[in-house]
Amino acid sequence: GIDLTDIEVGKKVNITGIAGQYDSEAPYSSGYQLLPRFTTDIEILGEEGDSGPLSLFLYPNPFSPDLGEIATIDVNSPEPNDDKLTLKIFDLKGRLVKKVFSNIPGGASTHYWYGRDKNLKNVPIGIYITHLELKKGNGNVESINKAIIVGTE
Repeated sequence: GIDLTDIEVGKKVNITGIAGQYDSEAPYSSGYQLLPRFTTDIEILGEEGDSGPLSLFLYPNPFSPDLGEIATIDVNSPEPNDDKLTLKIFDLKGRLVKKVFSNIPGGASTHYWYGRDKNLKNVPIGIYITHLELKKGNGNVESINKAIIVGTE
């Protein structure tokens, strides 16, 4: 029931879904599938060679540093040389917990958060806000905020 008419060969997409395998015979090396649940689980990022709009993906979410898990942070933005990205993590009181990166060029990149603050101490379990900011060369600013949850066993 999901409309896929906007997806064409050469377009970059980000798909969130449930992974499964329906291969019932050994060596179980085929029959993999990714099942998105909603239309919003499929996001078109751009054409081949075009990085697409500003986006921020966090996974796993929640994550548990106590179990050795690491949060993966995928960032995607337009690539002009004069655009700069900054990602900060705040607690729910608005206090800066960690600056993941600052003033890096636009484009697609992957970063990691180990659940530690700016002093490299483990943060307490709870909800944190990731704030991605894109400063464009023309002076305009775009931003995205997303929650990330630090859990435990």
